[in-house]
Amino acid sequence: MAKLAQLFPVPNAAGILSARGFVDWNGKGVYRGDNPPEGAFLTFWIREFTGDEVKISITDANGQPVANLKPTVTPGLNRVNWDLRLTEDLRIKYGGDDPKKFVPTGDYTAELSYGREKSKQTFHVEIVPGITTR
Repeated sequence: MAKLAQLFPVPNAAGILSARGFVDWNGKGVYRGDNPPEGAFLTFWIREFTGDEVKISITDANGQPVANLKPTVTPGLNRVNWDLRLTEDLRIKYGGDDPKKFVPTGDYTAELSYGREKSKQTFHVEIVPGITTR
């Protein structure tokens, strides 16, 4: 935590689509509570606010960008959730990429940039079989 900014190891992420109408299938049991958000949790440390923008770029194993995140941050620990989909700035609009499709299963690299400080972590994304990816 001596660094100005640090991206911590990213847990492996899973892409799952809940069945439509599942709430109607619960039978006699009523279950309450929220499941954790789907996607990759990116936890990072910002020692002090310098006025610089925090950027997190995510690339696939071939180095192709798949997401550019610009989270709002405060000094201390911060967390952002990437939903395993292309961010809008990287999608082809008007008949191009489907914004609802996940990225394919594979290894990804997240790089945090804050001023001159950079920090990288590699993680794995697993998409459940049967889901069509981009």
